[in-house]
Amino acid sequence: MTRQPEGGGEIINILFAGRISAVKQQVAFVKYTKNYLNDNIRVYFVGVGHDSEVLKKEIGQSRQYIYLGYRKVSDIIAEFDYVCLFSKNEGFGLTLIEGCANGKPLITNDIRSVLDINEDGKTGYVFHDFNGLINGINNLPLRNTEQYKILSENARNKYEKYFTEDHMIQNYLNYISHFQ
Repeated sequence: MTRQPEGGGEIINILFAGRISAVKQQVAFVKYTKNYLNDNIRVYFVGVGHDSEVLKKEIGQSRQYIYLGYRKVSDIIAEFDYVCLFSKNEGFGLTLIEGCANGKPLITNDIRSVLDINEDGKTGYVFHDFNGLINGINNLPLRNTEQYKILSENARNKYEKYFTEDHMIQNYLNYISHFQ
């Protein structure tokens, strides 16, 4: 992935990983943001699912949206600046946890389960709808800015505080103990 300017500044690479389906809204994301994002934005879709072909068709020849198919997120996450999830509903966004673990600021909507991970302005950005999302993505801080570094550090700290393997196991054990 290039990080060279293309008339719009440094390239911002966004990872949007997950099962390709209507509930995850990858196709809607492209449909509603196409022709509205700044030229320096690149959104990479990782995953497979019954909407994969629909997503590829919606992307068409666009250079801003790239479908990578199946990839192991842990192998490629370092190449991205942000991690995005914009689902209609979500059980628990593991991709967001991986983003935090790797110090990647998050881009999400405002569904409850996602808000347990992403705090607007602290670990990333939260948007209510596609219009807000477009405006927000077009104003993302670049990787070399102080604002980005703070978001990145906060994301990593959130992971360390709540989502390490030890923390998760302890939380499950505490939860289960209430039923015994």
